[in-house]
Amino acid sequence: DNPPTNQQEIPFEVISELKSHLKDVAPDFDIVLEEKKSKIRKLSLKVFTSNSDFVFSPEEKTQLLDYCKDQTSRKIFLSTLNKQRTSGRYARSARLMKDLTDIVNTILALSETEKDYDSAKFCIILSQTFYIEEKGNKKYLFDAIMSNKWMTSKEFWYEVIERVIQKELERNKITNEASDEEGKKRISNIAFSQVLPYSNNML
Repeated sequence: DNPPTNQQEIPFEVISELKSHLKDVAPDFDIVLEEKKSKIRKLSLKVFTSNSDFVFSPEEKTQLLDYCKDQTSRKIFLSTLNKQRTSGRYARSARLMKDLTDIVNTILALSETEKDYDSAKFCIILSQTFYIEEKGNKKYLFDAIMSNKWMTSKEFWYEVIERVIQKELERNKITNEASDEEGKKRISNIAFSQVLPYSNNML
């Protein structure tokens, strides 16, 4: 069955009762946290599902910005958007782009303080995905956030690229201590393949 389109939030009394009931049978399950995750995912999906110029109400935008203060919450928001990129719905309204710019810049500011490079990496990926049409040209979200002071620092790009290379090496089960020529060549190829997508953004 399709889920209801107008989901109601779980009442506080029900959450308290469920939490009490689950305390013994599932001590690691946090119903309040799960409800929060559900809200974040629901807001994230509106970026792709809404046909209105006003995707987020002022209250929803404020709530989303508040959620992004927490590292786990902003990763849920960003990863949900990232998973939906295959929908192909990248051209967005000017109003939504303004909201996304505010949200992404807020995430970048918080990520800089906490050295949250994973969230910053997602921001870069998503900023190269969403765009608006202006006089026949595509204006990407990245154009609106490229002046962020953290993203203009060499240290930021060094750290991001080092992390994506290391993650790709781990995914391919390759250590960066390979001594044979074939191993060094594979490391070089992987490093180059990861640097290339970011190179234009560093200019």
